[in-house]
Amino acid sequence: MNTHWTKHSILHYIKQELLLERLELAEMGFTLESISDDAFLLDESDLGLDSVDVLDLLVGVERKFGFKFEEINKNFIETTCHSLGQLTDYILNRLQQFNREIDKSCA
Repeated sequence: MNTHWTKHSILHYIKQELLLERLELAEMGFTLESISDDAFLLDESDLGLDSVDVLDLLVGVERKFGFKFEEINKNFIETTCHSLGQLTDYILNRLQQFNREIDKSCA
């Protein structure tokens, strides 16, 4: 697992690899520049993803960043994945927590 992720690099990965390519939002006219860092995932006036798209997005996150979400349900999506920014912060926190645990075990 790459332990040198920044908020910017996580955002870029999610936008490019997961949203534009995996979920094929590019085919719907979205571009890297048109997706704001705080875009709402489920809001029709923003990305307008449906629940299946969000699940696919979260599976892509799990595969890339090497962790599993504890429980994916409506509450988790609405509170943790409501926006791209919230999801990115969650990922960054999980990676930082992992790195702290590694540092403790090596000390």
